Amino acid sequence: MLVCGSLNLDIIVEVDRLPQKGENVVARSPNAATALGGKGANQAIAAARLSDPSAVEFVCQFGNDAHATRLERTLSASGVELSACGRSKQSGSGQGLVFLEPDGSVSAVVLGGANEVGWSDEFARTLAERVRPPLSIPRP
Repeated sequence: MLVCGSLNLDIIVEVDRLPQKGENVVARSPNAATALGGKGANQAIAAARLSDPSAVEFVCQFGNDAHATRLERTLSASGVELSACGRSKQSGSGQGLVFLEPDGSVSAVVLGGANEVGWSDEFARTLAERVRPPLSIPRP
């Protein structure tokens, strides 16, 4: 299974409520938590957990920062194949600034980073061989 998509380092801030325009709100905790994020990365890990992990290949753009190493280790530890991923020389890893409220509501601001600058037509062409045509199902 091939999953192409975004990869982010999520920075999770617990707040009592979101700020209004022009207002500052103090976080509930003095430190933020961090976690692997990005819709593509989350889908790849979920697929690996539900099936044979070695059958899941994820294609993303790693940034040129220390976060990329941590994110790559997390994906690899989940058994996701990463050999086709790109590495941006222009930008750091994507990031999600996630605001978590006490009732579990989540709001986020996404900084695209390598997710935005790393995907080129040339990179997409290198992935074409990994995409298989749909199976032909004989009609009765």
